[in-house]
Amino acid sequence: MSSCHSQYQAKILIVDDEPMNLTILEDILTSEGYANIVCEENPINAIEAYQQQHFDLVLLDLNMPNKTGFEVMDIFKGLNLEVPPPVLVLTALNDSLTKLKALRGGASDFVTKPFDYEEVVSRVNNLVMMRMSMKQLRDNNEDILSSLRSEMETVFESLALSPETEAKLLGVLSSVATKSVSE
Repeated sequence: MSSCHSQYQAKILIVDDEPMNLTILEDILTSEGYANIVCEENPINAIEAYQQQHFDLVLLDLNMPNKTGFEVMDIFKGLNLEVPPPVLVLTALNDSLTKLKALRGGASDFVTKPFDYEEVVSRVNNLVMMRMSMKQLRDNNEDILSSLRSEMETVFESLALSPETEAKLLGVLSSVATKSVSE
């Protein structure tokens, strides 16, 4: 699968309490070729969707009833996903304190309202490509670890180690390899 094809297959969650904003953003993204878009007006429903599906990008309004975008990001962080998707904050606020609070809360980038077509497309493309690269790196690391485990098993078999010693060594080496890959 080409990276271009996989980019446009990215699963995107858009969360905004204003239906017009959802329509505008969905229209922008579908016109650019994105096909897997979920729109939610209610942040509670968005949290449920986030837990049930593996999104590649979240576009999140900060100022919503029931739960603010800041509260939603806190909940997302609390879910402890291994590789959480980037969050593109949607806001009419353009002050430094809001931006800093959002960045500290887990935002990856910002788009200010009213939306500029080219800015939305550029920021979404950048974050989706970053996400796809992270997923590819994770998959490559898993392949390397699997290959390393297989090689270690072969070496251990040639050393005629007891099964208990072999299991202990594999556990230690896997732990070290996994830790070094995640750092």
